[in-house]
Amino acid sequence: MEHKKITSVDMELTHWVSPGSNRPLGGFPAINFFEDDSGFHLVVELAGVAPEDIQLTVCDSVLVIRGDRPLPAVEEATGELRTHCLEIDHGPFCREVTIPDTVDAEAIVANFSHGLLQIHLPKKKR
Repeated sequence: MEHKKITSVDMELTHWVSPGSNRPLGGFPAINFFEDDSGFHLVVELAGVAPEDIQLTVCDSVLVIRGDRPLPAVEEATGELRTHCLEIDHGPFCREVTIPDTVDAEAIVANFSHGLLQIHLPKKKR
């Protein structure tokens, strides 16, 4: 198998997405990825995950997002609860994003609000 250097984040993410779908292969959480002049922006859907249960690390040019989403509970169920459908992903997760060498890894900033983790990966100043 021939190996080639990944030169953009967009190229790196193409192997995560199934053909004809916007859904990543391999589970959750769902991630949207953007780029602007200042850097790259990740939006990670983490509804139901407590901020203290999210771990972000950067190691060898790889951003790792880990955590655990509990099975969403039904509030005020009466009697026996019978499951008909489970579409909300739950359980432990780990997503890895290879970041290009143009990112200033020391300046990465993350904010968590309303179930969305927003990560800014600023480009190095030239």
